[in-house]
Amino acid sequence: MPSSSAQDPTQWVQVDVGWREAYSSAGLNRKLAGVLQTGVYWGFEVVPATGMNVKIYPGENPDYPKNVVVAEYNEYSLTGTSEGEFLLPVSAGFNGCIVVELQYALQHTYASVRLVQTPMESHVVLAKLNIPSNAKSILPAYIDYGPRQEGSPALMTAKMSLQVIALERHNLELAGRLSLIEQWAAAKGYARPNTGG
Repeated sequence: MPSSSAQDPTQWVQVDVGWREAYSSAGLNRKLAGVLQTGVYWGFEVVPATGMNVKIYPGENPDYPKNVVVAEYNEYSLTGTSEGEFLLPVSAGFNGCIVVELQYALQHTYASVRLVQTPMESHVVLAKLNIPSNAKSILPAYIDYGPRQEGSPALMTAKMSLQVIALERHNLELAGRLSLIEQWAAAKGYARPNTGG
């Protein structure tokens, strides 16, 4: 698996919106705002690494080879991806969150893995850290996954399924009403128009 050899937090995550940007990707990113749930869709697992570092990676035996997050920024839905693992140094005494930050303006993107005290709208929270001031290494107990923002493909699929079911019920109801109207019209002697179907 590729890893972040340079360990540059602004180079590891990519937001790809370049091809025919003004006509295609910018429009799609605007249309998806409010549709795709902000959060982690694959990977971006956080575990202790050596010393005062945490490792961010796709996880053990991932079912998808990349890390994927979605965030909204300035009414755009942005997808950030990365491959391999990233080592993020953390200072003793840090109490805050590890986030992926995604930003976009026409022809300019910004993506980074960062430590912040308070997450903002353009941040996807990976984990919260509570590092004692005398820590010499990161322990699992210092990582809190409770605030992690999970995107949910299953939830999106469930919502779409409910919409399809609701439309099908509506179609059945309309078919039932149409059948009643046709029966009434036949009883009154009205001829059913030939609609070719």
